[in-house]
Amino acid sequence: MPKETFFGIDKEKQNRIIQAAIKVFSSHNYNDSSINEVIKLAKIPRGSFYQYFEDKRDLYLYIAQKIMQNFRDDFFKELDEQNGDIFATVKIVFPKQIHEVLGGEYSNFYYYLLQASFMKDFRQKEVKSKDNSKHGWNVKQDFDVIYKMIDKEKLKVKSRSDFDMFIRILITPFIIVITDTFLQMKHESDIPKIDIEEKKQEYLHKLEFIEYGFSKRRL
Repeated sequence: MPKETFFGIDKEKQNRIIQAAIKVFSSHNYNDSSINEVIKLAKIPRGSFYQYFEDKRDLYLYIAQKIMQNFRDDFFKELDEQNGDIFATVKIVFPKQIHEVLGGEYSNFYYYLLQASFMKDFRQKEVKSKDNSKHGWNVKQDFDVIYKMIDKEKLKVKSRSDFDMFIRILITPFIIVITDTFLQMKHESDIPKIDIEEKKQEYLHKLEFIEYGFSKRRL
């Protein structure tokens, strides 16, 4: 995540760097994206970049979190409005996010982010960064908040370990829909061809199996 010096510069300069990075990382895969491109677009000295970020990976993870922040905010807002009903929440929030990922402003970025997520060294860096960044997300803390907010009377969740398992299972249909869609594409130019409404319905269909189970209930 960014160094303290990044948060000390004016907002206009911060935004210039962020927008430059988004443009570069949305135009190439992670390996082919370069710091030089970001520096050129942001119009900053090369030395300044390393005063703000450790390396390209550091910048990349920060940009990913910035882009996904709205999803995180929407999730907590909706969970509160649904009085802790987790299934009602994801039925609203995840289809919206599918639209954002597959057809929104940052769909190209998400396309290349998926490719980066399969890189071993990238995943290792992400794991090390996600829980101890002062300015990034604290995943454990988010899980703690969700656990306190959900209506446990509507779930067969008897312990925190049950809850952790449940959340991982709950997000699986979303991950499958996004991953399968992007993996079937040969190039980012195929993104506009995606039938997003079909993908939303596919997600909701998969979610039904988690909510109601696979076995037929006897009357």
